[in-house]
Amino acid sequence: MIAADLPTAISRLGDLFENASVIVPFTGAGISTECGIPDFRSPGGLWTKNQPIPFDAFVASQDMRDEMEARQKQVRIVLEGFKASNDVAREKLVALLNADQRNKLKDYEEEAQKKFDEEIRRRSRGGDRGNSGGSRRPREV
Repeated sequence: MIAADLPTAISRLGDLFENASVIVPFTGAGISTECGIPDFRSPGGLWTKNQPIPFDAFVASQDMRDEMEARQKQVRIVLEGFKASNDVAREKLVALLNADQRNKLKDYEEEAQKKFDEEIRRRSRGGDRGNSGGSRRPREV
């Protein structure tokens, strides 16, 4: 505990943020449900609604493949909601940063995006596919 009462705790937390060179927020699993994202493990969650589809049943049955496609759509919807809620949470966290911290974050994100884009371009040109553990046959010249 950093303070005996909430106003003092908020003030001290603000001081910590102001003097920090890096801030890493840790959140619990409940943050997603508070943002409107369905829980996976609670009664009625996706894990309780969907039994695993064995591989042999998937291969043998069009109905099972259709079921898998429907489940993937459900997961995509959940992930899109998660991204949207993370954007809202991110905006709230960024609002707590001072101008110098916001500029550092912006620079870091721009550099990370450049590296990501370069990696995608490299892979699309047929370069190394990453550290997947598989081996690649050398190109013949």
